[in-house]
Amino acid sequence: MTSSLTSRPFIAEDTPILPWDNGNPLLANVPLVPSLAETLYWLEEKYDSVDLTGLSPAEIVLRQCAHVHIPRAEEGAALRLSVAMVRDSLRDRDLRFPDYRDYVWASHNLLHRKRGTLGHNFPATYAIAPRAKSRGIVVAMPVRMGRTTFANSVESFMYEYEADPQASPRAQNLTRAPVITRVESPHGFAEHMQLKCLRMHWPVDGTPAGFTESFLGAFNNKFQTDYSSTERSPLFRGRYAVPSLCSLAAVSHLGLLIIERVNYENVQSLHADTTWGIVGHFTKLTGIPVLIIITTGAAAYSLSHLPGVIGDLAPAGVIEIRPPKHWRDPHWIAICNSLFDATLGALDMGEMPAWLPQTAFEITWGYPSLLARALRSIALFMLTVNTFTFDESIFRSYATQACVLDSQHLNAIGIIRQKGVANPSRLWRHSDWLTFNELSLAYTVPTLN
Repeated sequence: MTSSLTSRPFIAEDTPILPWDNGNPLLANVPLVPSLAETLYWLEEKYDSVDLTGLSPAEIVLRQCAHVHIPRAEEGAALRLSVAMVRDSLRDRDLRFPDYRDYVWASHNLLHRKRGTLGHNFPATYAIAPRAKSRGIVVAMPVRMGRTTFANSVESFMYEYEADPQASPRAQNLTRAPVITRVESPHGFAEHMQLKCLRMHWPVDGTPAGFTESFLGAFNNKFQTDYSSTERSPLFRGRYAVPSLCSLAAVSHLGLLIIERVNYENVQSLHADTTWGIVGHFTKLTGIPVLIIITTGAAAYSLSHLPGVIGDLAPAGVIEIRPPKHWRDPHWIAICNSLFDATLGALDMGEMPAWLPQTAFEITWGYPSLLARALRSIALFMLTVNTFTFDESIFRSYATQACVLDSQHLNAIGIIRQKGVANPSRLWRHSDWLTFNELSLAYTVPTLN
């Protein structure tokens, strides 16, 4: 009695069940809300836990360097909030409630019933879930701060987390497949596919059509469906796109939607505001949490003038991840230590030199990915020429060369932070690299004129 994503809800005279009852079938498949210490342990990437069997020295450097991430407390708070919202959402989307089962089945019919020549004619109320409310989390961080690594860790936590604090996150099951949940009653049962987490990219052009295409592509990859082949049909176009995407999320019992790669240049489209409205409507109509990983520039430019959207997507406020302010910051020193050990340390170059944190900060301004790029390039060059001499002058030379494509941003950051002022045009041009405090003089007037 199953279909592609859900089966027909059983018909029974159900006894009323309290929302906080611990027998919720969907809630049983997601992790409990972790402590801050547990989240930081999970978010930390440990290069020494990577399997290096059979790898050459160059491969070891590349692989270890890709697995270094020292999280901040704000990242742990964002992960905890995401899990808490998922659990709160699933309490409201309890499959033991008859009204919610009817909603799921109505959503399934919306997606699969035969279309007429004029397309679908269905009421938008099909997309409004019982007890739905907005659940959004906006995490703003500059580029080169580990945005993709953070998204990887959140997705990994939703699928792989175990309560054992001694368990290595990298040694656990790597599956990301949906799970099958059976809901039973005295009169029968129904099987439902539950997707704990779905990741998608913000569309490059920022348009609603691009958002729909990105969502469908990520969804098809999880369920091996072909909804993307119908993206130009009335089902996923115009006014029908929002209820259709909401219906897909409902019938898959989606736990968390992650939207990443939201940069300043991607939110300047004339239609980007409409796309933000779709994201806000998605969480408001379904009650499904949405985690948005966005640069500070994109957040300041696009969300500062959309009070309704920011109310839906950041009801608890925006969580900002900032780069270290000074080379003496213990967090920065820990980053330098880990990256050095993962790259030059793998070549038996000893311990990190005492001068590295200060010199690296002067060149990279505290952006971890830039330091990783610099140390990786030095290590690979040493392996190429078979010369293993390392000092401050060598680091300055090669680190500056490794960061040459970002030099205009780094030079501007130096001017902005040292002088404390800059014209709005300069601020917006480099806004993906800056903090909200540094953008405060510009984001109230989001224009490049």
